[in-house]
Amino acid sequence: MSGIARGRLQEERKLWRRDHPHGFVAKPRTNPDGTQDILHWDCVVPGKKDTIWGAGRYPVHMVFTDEYPSKPPECKFGKAPNDKPLFHPNVYPSGKICLSLLDADKASPPPPPLLSLPPLPSQPPRSSPSRLSPLLPPTASQPLPSPTRDGSRRSPSNSCCSAARAAHGPAAAGAFASAFSRPCLVGIQTLLDDPNVGDPAQEEPYRVYNNNRAEYERRVKEQARLFANM
Repeated sequence: MSGIARGRLQEERKLWRRDHPHGFVAKPRTNPDGTQDILHWDCVVPGKKDTIWGAGRYPVHMVFTDEYPSKPPECKFGKAPNDKPLFHPNVYPSGKICLSLLDADKASPPPPPLLSLPPLPSQPPRSSPSRLSPLLPPTASQPLPSPTRDGSRRSPSNSCCSAARAAHGPAAAGAFASAFSRPCLVGIQTLLDDPNVGDPAQEEPYRVYNNNRAEYERRVKEQARLFANM
């Protein structure tokens, strides 16, 4: 399995270098001898423009194992310059990110081999005129998303693939549908400004977010300034 994981990550690195979202960084860590550690990636996720997170550039460390892609990587935010954990309801004090795509028990089955997905049909087959393209918005004929464990329906913006499609268009989302790093990092960016309060990981930001939104926004903006030069 080790060879499969490493080979796949090498291909993902090539795809990322060829094309990636503006402002994002993702690259394998460099060992002291100058070689690459393909299982440890140092990344930067920019806050979305015109949001309370927008002034910051947030370091993320992705740790893959030899079980990848069957098992997703662990992703952690780096600490702020003041040595405090990232202030966010879905980030553990350790920096670990609470996102369904990163939970081996919740994540979807492993993606197919890179670039193996067939192109989407330009129009529905004649035999099934009601069939809709997966890139079209939901209609009354399509089921709503399944509810989360707290009973609410998960917003499409909390889906990494949906976030990638919304931010970079259908072509970009389709081209990278079988790579992990791009939709994962875009999903983390979306999570920053759109926390999932149904699955909290850190008590204080969760409490402040729910009880005093103005104070939450003040603290996030203050934190963003600390991450401005990361």
